[in-house]
Amino acid sequence: VSCPPSATSVMVPVTGIAGGAAVITAQATVVNFPVTATAAVNVTGTLAIIVASNTPGKLGQTTAFAITLSAPAPVGGLTVTLISSDTSMVIVTPASVVIPQGATTPTTQPQVTGAGIGSATITAAATGYQPGTGTVTISAPTMAFSGSPFAIPAGGSGNLALILTAGQAPAGGLPVSLTSSDPGKAAVPKTVSFAAGATSLTVPVTGVAAGSATTTASAPNIANAAATVNVNLPTVTISYF
Repeated sequence: VSCPPSATSVMVPVTGIAGGAAVITAQATVVNFPVTATAAVNVTGTLAIIVASNTPGKLGQTTAFAITLSAPAPVGGLTVTLISSDTSMVIVTPASVVIPQGATTPTTQPQVTGAGIGSATITAAATGYQPGTGTVTISAPTMAFSGSPFAIPAGGSGNLALILTAGQAPAGGLPVSLTSSDPGKAAVPKTVSFAAGATSLTVPVTGVAAGSATTTASAPNIANAAATVNVNLPTVTISYF
């Protein structure tokens, strides 16, 4: 700092970085004679990163994970790193954000994406700050068939629609197992899969013989979906000439 001509004092700005004590030393030379002054500074309280204790999310979808500083960021800004305890459940991006000098939040908040159904702990950390930890809980979507009961002729085929609500297939897709209560009446493939980001898919059904059967779709940690398939005898028309 510089003391103006004829002045007897000058303000020295001090920024608290972390809780504790420090000594500020000022040195100057007056007519070849060094002058030194010291002052003790106590920084009270704890600088911390604050996050929500629980953030809800949906499978395959992205939401903001808000972080806030307990005090404005120091000179030069503050880099906050973010880590997920289980990336098979929750992915956090980007891996770090910068909070500008004087601000308490980043320009753009980090994002969390549901990779699986369950929860993970997100840790936000920075040098000199108490880290913030919060849980992100990804809820299961609802899976259901559209158009049940479904009717097809014996020897014919058709498609059932399987729908996801309150979520979508994650980046790797979502495999689904299929069963028929009576494959001798209605047959379905053993597996189908939702493409990444998809909320619907078609399930091919083949009518084998007259009667009815229940088609059931199951996926890990998601409630099963069921549809009734009625297989009818083909209609025969006789014309007289």
